[in-house]
Amino acid sequence: MGRFEARLDSTHEGIAFHAVISATVRSGPPYPMPARDLANEIRIVLRHAAADVLQQHAAVDVASVQDLLSRELGRARELVGEPPVAFDATVTLGLLPGDARAVDVLLAAQREQTVADVRRRQKTSALALELSSPAAVLARWFETDGTGWSKAAQEKASEAAEVFASYRPPGQQPVEHALVEAVREFFGSFPDPAQKQMLYGLLVASMRAAERPVHAARVSALAEAALVHTEPPEAEHDQGQGLRDGADRARPVSATGWRWFLAPRTSWLAWRLSRRTGDDFDATWRRSRVQLRPDEMGYRAAGHHLDTPSTDQTPAKPPSAL
Repeated sequence: MGRFEARLDSTHEGIAFHAVISATVRSGPPYPMPARDLANEIRIVLRHAAADVLQQHAAVDVASVQDLLSRELGRARELVGEPPVAFDATVTLGLLPGDARAVDVLLAAQREQTVADVRRRQKTSALALELSSPAAVLARWFETDGTGWSKAAQEKASEAAEVFASYRPPGQQPVEHALVEAVREFFGSFPDPAQKQMLYGLLVASMRAAERPVHAARVSALAEAALVHTEPPEAEHDQGQGLRDGADRARPVSATGWRWFLAPRTSWLAWRLSRRTGDDFDATWRRSRVQLRPDEMGYRAAGHHLDTPSTDQTPAKPPSAL
């Protein structure tokens, strides 16, 4: 029982640890079996315990695995019997000469493979960065095909010049790109068609004020194609008449759009009330406006009928025009 050896597999197939185990019985006689049989059973238990630990580790850092195995085999164990036999063990771990040479060959191969992988990744990254530039692609094309600038057609040269002019290296995008992305996210944050219609109308008016009619016409055409119009027939007729008066005239902003622009809080409350009750947006807007601004009751009574007439409430007269 003082000392026995075992060759136990590691995670690498064909490479094993060499363990020298020393077991100590902590229980006194009598024993449930003869001493020879008892020693065999204890050795079997310790070999199995050591194999369970070592098969999860590689035979590279023997010292670390030695500490883990010593902690495992140093625990007190009992052999089933009557009476039970308590025992523990110490272990010395190492590698046989053949296994040590195999580990050296394996580590050398791993180092070579790591170096090859790093070089390949570096080459791939450098090539990808180089080919992201149109100038680099053109230069590589000239070098590969033997084509010179003298043989390039005028159309191809013009196309290449346009590509070079619009190219921006990664991380050097101008402010316009970030601004376009911010505007796109801003427009996308308004799901209601009436809100989008108001935003498009303001953008068209700003472009015309900046004397950019071509851009205004493009935005107006996009708005016409993308938006689902929800104005009353009278509004649609008026807008259609305005467009017929001038082909290049921008589409006017609807009353709903101006409400969203001038009174966003009232419009938001009215939109939520319309969604909840199913009432018309115009009616819910007037109702919400009076709740938020009671002083505007006169304007409401002058321009619209009350939604729920009351006998005990007389609408106030509208303020006189200045």
